[in-house]
Amino acid sequence: MKKIKDISFKTKIIVVVEFFVFSIAITLGFLSYTSYKSLIRQASETKLISVASSTASVIDPEKLVLIQEEKDTMSENYLEIRKNLQKIKNANPAVDDIYLMKKSAYENILNFILNASETEDKNGNGIIEEDEEEVKFEEEYEISSLPEIKKSFENPTTDKEINCDKWGCWLSGYAPIKNNNDETIAIVGVDISAKQILDYEFQIRKELFLTLGIIFLIFPVFLFFFLQYLLKPISKIINGINGFKKNLKNRIEINENNEFGLIAKNFNQMALDLEILYTQMGEKVREKTKTLIEIARKALEEKTRYEALLIVWAKA
Repeated sequence: MKKIKDISFKTKIIVVVEFFVFSIAITLGFLSYTSYKSLIRQASETKLISVASSTASVIDPEKLVLIQEEKDTMSENYLEIRKNLQKIKNANPAVDDIYLMKKSAYENILNFILNASETEDKNGNGIIEEDEEEVKFEEEYEISSLPEIKKSFENPTTDKEINCDKWGCWLSGYAPIKNNNDETIAIVGVDISAKQILDYEFQIRKELFLTLGIIFLIFPVFLFFFLQYLLKPISKIINGINGFKKNLKNRIEINENNEFGLIAKNFNQMALDLEILYTQMGEKVREKTKTLIEIARKALEEKTRYEALLIVWAKA
């Protein structure tokens, strides 16, 4: 296994840059998802309150108070109000249901008056299941865990979290219906299916993951070639230095007016100075060698001459 110090400079840069880029991309992706998720919820809440408030404003409270018993569900007032709710629902495709509720004798129980949806075999299995049935007149609805619905008897409001009941999971908005004495006689409820909201959030997650995936796949390739181009002068400098070790006439060929060009210029000047110095030292060495050879030759000649004299002297 390679030690860190043995890893190339280019590889170290790639690893460090990728780490920071990926960290930033993941952080921004998470923040973007959180922000988009919040915006989707806020937009849904705003729409719910808007539809609930506008619906409450078109309900005639005098006709609504006349619906008191089961038999009143066949009256013109009931049918007219329900028809208006259905029109509003059809005009808002994102809305799954609109309904009216009033207080009961119990603090945490509300009674349904009517709703826009009708009993329908939505999944087409030939069986009307509980979540496919329309609400019945004065059917009870327990609200002890729904603080926002309690507030709606005073002001328009919306749930902050998705809530589930026997009809499914919903994000709901509410608005009060008031009579001429400014007394709340009922509330309007508007539901948006949690599936719609979760589908939007899933789509955002998918797009973010796709974007991050593209970054993770493409960025390393881009970074490699970018560093290849960016560090090309360094490669020239390294090759120039290695070439200088073998040949003193070798130079770094970089003609750029930047830091790399300045390094190359200074190195080439240093190489020239070393080449001149080496040449001068070589000439001096050759001169000294020539002188030493001449001295040795003369010494040898003197030695030969003295040896000849000694031989003559010995014979005499």
